[in-house]
Amino acid sequence: MIQNTSSTIFTSSRFFLALVMAVTVLAGCGKKERTPETVIAKVGNETVAYSAISVDSEALKAEAGENATEEQLKDLRLKMESDNLDSALRKAVYNAKVQELGIAVTDEEVSANFDAEVALAGVTDQSVADMKKRAELIYEGIKAYAADPSQNEIIYKNKMAALFSKTEWEIYTSIYDEKKDAERFKPDPNMPSSLAEAKAMMTEEIRKKLVTHKFRTQVFPQVVIEDAKLREFYDSTVNGKQNPPPFEAVSHAIPVFLMEMKFFEECRTCMKDWEDSEIKSDKVVIKDEEFRLLVKGQ
Repeated sequence: MIQNTSSTIFTSSRFFLALVMAVTVLAGCGKKERTPETVIAKVGNETVAYSAISVDSEALKAEAGENATEEQLKDLRLKMESDNLDSALRKAVYNAKVQELGIAVTDEEVSANFDAEVALAGVTDQSVADMKKRAELIYEGIKAYAADPSQNEIIYKNKMAALFSKTEWEIYTSIYDEKKDAERFKPDPNMPSSLAEAKAMMTEEIRKKLVTHKFRTQVFPQVVIEDAKLREFYDSTVNGKQNPPPFEAVSHAIPVFLMEMKFFEECRTCMKDWEDSEIKSDKVVIKDEEFRLLVKGQ
């Protein structure tokens, strides 16, 4: 929370404070007022309007605290909106590069990836239906427990024991006990009850994942998945499973998962470093002088 003192709220970021001061000097009182339609930045064919990064007064006050001064609120607004602009620009430079490279994912690729993933995981129509049934049963059990916790043993024996171990049930009741909110256990009404429903629900997320995978393989050729790792992952995944899918039927989906893990484990800053470079380049045009100084330092 921000306190009403003479110290600035940005003492942890001297560089940002210096930029804010510089902006104040350069912009002066003649700065044009921004409207929701004001174009703040342009990346390729994509524009970032002020409405996409602006912070409303209520959210600002909630973040700052009730004792914040007008000057502190002004500085905080600039900081929050510059953070929002940074996020918008990172998304925009990614989208521009995807378009530049002509990356696209067909419905056939999405379907094949889904089928391979569920085959590797051993997921079936029955297991999807069972998952929905379990979610519904947990909700009913927790509602009964919330109504009368003293009946916990009876609730478990009569309602839960057929599908849940005692340890599992204790985990759910302890989660409920933390916030006393049974509705947090209510299943999503759109929860799939079959593989077909799951595929339809996940299509766009899978498409985004495959676009990201193609982007990474083209932009970061130094991040390589060795062929031996594909077989190693397959063997460890299907080990002990009955009737596993043949390696050839699912091998195309394995690099997607392994690349994700590779970026998480070995290349955490790869994407950020690339985004920073793109944002600093002339590919990103920031039309607003105040934000340009904060983002590009120029």
